[in-house]
Amino acid sequence: MTGSELPPERLRAVCEVGSLSCSSSEELTPLEGIIGQDRALRAIKFGLGIEVKGFNIYASGLPGTGKTTAVRSYLEEVAKTKPTPPDWVYVNNFKNTYEPRAIRLPAGSSTRRGAPSPPRCKARSTLRRGKIWSRTRRPRGNNSST
Repeated sequence: MTGSELPPERLRAVCEVGSLSCSSSEELTPLEGIIGQDRALRAIKFGLGIEVKGFNIYASGLPGTGKTTAVRSYLEEVAKTKPTPPDWVYVNNFKNTYEPRAIRLPAGSSTRRGAPSPPRCKARSTLRRGKIWSRTRRPRGNNSST
């Protein structure tokens, strides 16, 4: 047997039940937080400390390893200590439909009845009167083929 080989009896660790300090796992206190990922946790804390518009945190790793769950639970704990952010509502931009307009509303107001209405615009009031026409649509009653 060479120095890099293990005998079959050493391929698994055996834990004697008597060596445990509890008789059932129900007696144990559950672990909290991200376990064994000190570097990742420091990176998340650092990233959350950068309060610049457009800054993002990217978590990479193998699928199914719990990174999304771990990051989400950590962020939920941090969020409890922060003020509630405003609501954002996205509405159609009639000038450029590929870039909707963002409207900032007070926190929680976008889901409750009687919430403030988004700012009025000319296109919205025209829509209510049924007068919006697309550039390619012809008015009704014009059956000419020209």
